[in-house]
Amino acid sequence: MVTVRFKLSDRGTIELPVTIPLTFQQVLEMCEEAIGNSIGPVLAVRNEKVLNLLDKVEEDDVIDVYPALSGG
Repeated sequence: MVTVRFKLSDRGTIELPVTIPLTFQQVLEMCEEAIGNSIGPVLAVRNEKVLNLLDKVEEDDVIDVYPALSGG
């Protein structure tokens, strides 16, 4: 099970049954299917490191996802 926690958002936490390594892009697509809506640009963190879309996600990972905000 992969746990995706959407921070600063009303999406909450989504748990996905993942038994093989997937890319973070694939996990995001699974989240979009689960909520029935596009997620948009995000910043994701796992174990205090930023994830990119091609990073592998494995069973028991916990990922914190933040909306990507621009500005200064």
